[in-house]
Amino acid sequence: RKYLKARCISFSQVRSVDAKHLLIDLIVDASENEISLHRELSKRFPTIYIITRNPHLAEHFKGKPHVVTYSLSPLVMGYVFRKLSQLSQGGV
Repeated sequence: RKYLKARCISFSQVRSVDAKHLLIDLIVDASENEISLHRELSKRFPTIYIITRNPHLAEHFKGKPHVVTYSLSPLVMGYVFRKLSQLSQGGV
């Protein structure tokens, strides 16, 4: 919220979101079933996937905008969201 002026919603609330919004989808140790649900999001919304802890999950998101991190620590996630904020404003 701090960097992107965003609101956090649960996966079950995604149907209540207008399709014009950008979704940033945090993926943590997803199963095969969960991966297919996550991939469905990009059919309805512009979506950026943040894949954490398991870099091998990135194989499922080839061709889709994604970031891979090895940590959910506040320091790492703060850095990721700062960079996304800079990209949304036209810089890096």
